[in-house]
Amino acid sequence: MKIKIKEKNVITLYDLIMAKIRIKIEYDSCPVYEYVKVMRCFKCLGFNHKAKDCVNKIACSKCGDSHITRDCNSDRIRCVNCYDLVKKNLAEVDVNHVAFSVKCPAYQKYIQSKNNRK
Repeated sequence: MKIKIKEKNVITLYDLIMAKIRIKIEYDSCPVYEYVKVMRCFKCLGFNHKAKDCVNKIACSKCGDSHITRDCNSDRIRCVNCYDLVKKNLAEVDVNHVAFSVKCPAYQKYIQSKNNRK
C-alpha cells in the first residue's frame, strides 16, 4: 500500500492504521474502525459529564420534558439536545427523534467536535 504524503502534512500512526481495513495482531486479523467514547449524562441527557455531577434539570429521553422517561405519557417525540440547539439559534436541525438516537444531529456534532481534536 502506498500512501501519498502532501506537503506540510504529517502522517500519524493513527492515519496509517485507519487506512487499513484489517490489521494483524499476533495470529489474529482484526477489523479497524474508529471509536469515539461519548460520556453521556443519564439525568439531563447532555454530553461530557455524568449524572452524579449534573447540575441541570432532569430530561425525558423521549419527549424532552422535565420528568424521567419511564413516567412519560406524551405522544410527542423530541430530542432535548437538538431542541436546545434550535432554541439557542445554534443550528436548524430535526428535533423529532429520541435523545439516544445515533442519528441525532447534536450527537453527531459532538462526535465531530471530538474527532477534530485529534
